[in-house]
Amino acid sequence: IDTENDIDGLAAQIAALDAIVSIANLTVPLANAVGTPAHVILRPSQYDWRYTQQQRESPWLPTARLYWPAKGESWSTVVARVAEALTSEIASDTYL
Repeated sequence: IDTENDIDGLAAQIAALDAIVSIANLTVPLANAVGTPAHVILRPSQYDWRYTQQQRESPWLPTARLYWPAKGESWSTVVARVAEALTSEIASDTYL
């Protein structure tokens, strides 16, 4: 899939997934549009109206769960939190 020129194809791939893990990019709103849960890793300075600062959820992207690093927290710790959430959801067969 040419992700820059075939948005329909990218959306179809996302729709076929149980969930996605992403940074703030086109993948997240596409996941929301097709109803696929998204785990979004954000920078502390990610000032964007879609991602409410330091909140776990976004009113504009209801399928997204937001992950912000705490002050001094490493990226590996943030990714470990995402992995823990995914593991828990898989074990309980629930998504978001």
